[in-house]
Amino acid sequence: MSRCAAIAIAALACACAPSEPLGPPRMGNETSRSTEVVLTARSSDGVTVYGTPYYGDLPPNAPLAVLFHQGGGDARGEYAELAEFFHAQGFRAIAWDLRMGGDRFGMTNRTAAGLPDDIEPTYCNAYADVEAALLRSVELNALRPVLLVGSSYSGSLIFQAAAKNPDLVGGLLAFSPAGGGPVEECKALLYAEEARVSALVVRPSSESSMEEAAAFDAAGHGYFIAASETHGASILSEARSGVDVEHVRWAVNGHLSGVRADLAEAAR
Repeated sequence: MSRCAAIAIAALACACAPSEPLGPPRMGNETSRSTEVVLTARSSDGVTVYGTPYYGDLPPNAPLAVLFHQGGGDARGEYAELAEFFHAQGFRAIAWDLRMGGDRFGMTNRTAAGLPDDIEPTYCNAYADVEAALLRSVELNALRPVLLVGSSYSGSLIFQAAAKNPDLVGGLLAFSPAGGGPVEECKALLYAEEARVSALVVRPSSESSMEEAAAFDAAGHGYFIAASETHGASILSEARSGVDVEHVRWAVNGHLSGVRADLAEAAR
């Protein structure tokens, strides 16, 4: 049996595996929207990119996860309920609004709303937002490398960010990274080999393929097939998925544990 076949079969088998206890969520200093802390960064093409910190009660020296949403109608709200999950794994987080998105999950995409009239947003040119957010996040993280988390189109863009900024990125977590149509020229597999960090791709079974699993495996990255049909980072949410997601959290927990160790080593 090939290694990739084993990856896929093991991933599906994990649906029955028990999840390790996550411990109590730690939201700490989360605020209401009316008092929401606002971070900003400036992209290379002049876009103001907006972010929201979700630090919980974790100390400033805790590792940092930089979160990017999917397209369509999404914004940082995709991660509002998921911040607790990252806190439980020991990560502070910052969720950024990218130029492609809307107001799903009850939060307006501030970056898209303030886009200059002369900018025609695309999924690929949103990379400028990702890189600006990365640079700002690293600055806020005392110049230490960070974990990048992407969903759908941003799940592809984070591979490009890791390839182009190897000293700033310590790990990748990509949910349903888009790879065709408007993302064809910036898809994850174009940068997978150059992204020399620990990465995990998470896909629902309906979106997965052995060919893609083999390609990511050849680049040295993990590939997890979930027993769920939910696209993007919402696959971590039982409420949004409508199914038990403990097997997904089990796989992601294992990856985050390794990245956390890598980041701790890099900080020494």
